[in-house]
Amino acid sequence: MQLRWRGPPAVSWVGEGGAVVRGDSGNATLGREGWLVWGGQGALRVARRASGSCPAAGELVLTRYHAVGSAGPALVAAFPQQGPVRSAVLAPGDYRVPAAPPAALEDAALFDSLLARGLLRLAPGGLVEVAPRDLALWRMAGADLRAADLHRWDGVRLDAEGLRLLARLHGRADGAFVREQVRIFNAERRLLAWRLRPGGLPAGSWQASVGGVAVSARAAMPPASSRLFASLPAGWAPWQRVDDWPAGAGAAAPVRLVLRLGQPARGGERFDLMLAGRLRALEGAALTGDQALCQGRACRDAGEVRALTLQLLPGARQVLLEAAPLDLAAMGTYDGAYRHLTLSGGHLAWKALPPPTASGTTATTEARISDRHGTPCGRTAPRLPRPGAPACRPCLACIPATPAASPACWGACPRPMARRTPPA
Repeated sequence: MQLRWRGPPAVSWVGEGGAVVRGDSGNATLGREGWLVWGGQGALRVARRASGSCPAAGELVLTRYHAVGSAGPALVAAFPQQGPVRSAVLAPGDYRVPAAPPAALEDAALFDSLLARGLLRLAPGGLVEVAPRDLALWRMAGADLRAADLHRWDGVRLDAEGLRLLARLHGRADGAFVREQVRIFNAERRLLAWRLRPGGLPAGSWQASVGGVAVSARAAMPPASSRLFASLPAGWAPWQRVDDWPAGAGAAAPVRLVLRLGQPARGGERFDLMLAGRLRALEGAALTGDQALCQGRACRDAGEVRALTLQLLPGARQVLLEAAPLDLAAMGTYDGAYRHLTLSGGHLAWKALPPPTASGTTATTEARISDRHGTPCGRTAPRLPRPGAPACRPCLACIPATPAASPACWGACPRPMARRTPPA
């Protein structure tokens, strides 16, 4: 992509690889990020990032910075000859750049050794898989005693070093950390999630499986899923999503969700289910309502999230849904914090996290918090401690607020807690 500008004198463009172009007008090639700086007055950061609404070109993010006279924290950007731009907010001080990179941490060294030995690899479906704990025992067992098929690991050499790495992967703290990073990486490649509207079906849990293999579910949604919604839906129970994807499953492998009913359905019972994924098949119920809800920036079409109204069929003992997951990786990353695994040129790599920096000034911010039913917290004032007492400011149910100054109100609110103040 070509970038062209025209402005006042002393304008400079600094792009990836340290390329610098100076002049009141000019053009330059924009890779992933670059800075347009004019004198000591200000700068404009131009960055490209992935976008589900425009997969081919992505989207541009423009951020303007003004020069300030006070000696406060400053944003510092470094342009290496290779790789992305590195930036950090630094407090005033004397900083020294080391001549050599720091020694690799234990988990990074373990990752490199596992990757070199083939005990950790990128599967064809785009997920990362690790060698199973009992791979050595499986090889020693006879064919009639093997409960699973692990022939896809036949190319891995389990000599003394390989056995040591396998034991470290499954029995040491650094191995557990590597496996947790693998789990996070895989969970953010695909998304299949569901939630119910309260008051429909009787209590029960959905059982999920992929390719005949049972998979676990968890309530926490990945941060990138927030890009699916222009506004958060209200009146629904918490999300559940597939958490442990089998590495051998293809990118389009469907997920089977099964809810077993306590007794055969009479027929006609209805319930609402929100699905983040693409419905492929339905058994035990009929689809009587369908509303597309995907309206966020990451949506490629509105049907990627749907609100389904299902009606149980007479005699049904279970409800079965088959759905294809969404490509979460194509939605763009939300936050790389605490994510060590990354793809570089189609290959797995371990990314070292930047060291913590001193926090700058903080500023309070106002937030409007609503519960899952869409009701703003604190809309209803609490009960007054005694008749005739002055009115109290409503107390928030999910973000405690300081009550009004009147002592008569102090007992009406929960114990106040400090608001969180994000960094400026």
